[in-house]
Amino acid sequence: MDYIVDASVIVKWFIPEADSDKAENLKDLLTRKDVSLYSPRYALVEVANALTLHPIAKLSEDDIVDAISASERMLILADLTREEWRMAIELARKIPVAVYDSAYIALSLNMDAKLITADSKLYARLPKDLKSHLVLLGNLQVPI
Repeated sequence: MDYIVDASVIVKWFIPEADSDKAENLKDLLTRKDVSLYSPRYALVEVANALTLHPIAKLSEDDIVDAISASERMLILADLTREEWRMAIELARKIPVAVYDSAYIALSLNMDAKLITADSKLYARLPKDLKSHLVLLGNLQVPI
């Protein structure tokens, strides 16, 4: 089964936070090849930023680079198409949210794959028709 994951989930693979156990379960499914996890390529920049500026965990530069390298190996990184970018911009204006958030949703819609996120603020802002395409990490039931 294919899923999209955003940076809020990926970060939890490397820093213990709320719902890190569920993120770890998702990673275990990936390791067993029970799921495929996609993310836009730019998610790695978001992850590096979150790991670098995390308010509690202080990872070394090498640890952060290792986390990014591990993410590159685990995820299928997607380059958004022109159509997906257009959809992301339309969604960002409609919802409204940042384009870096709406791009995950656009990829999810285009691939017909659920987006797994730990971003409850993003989820709360979505209209009902889009919420059906997202799963909050905290609500994730493994196996999925």
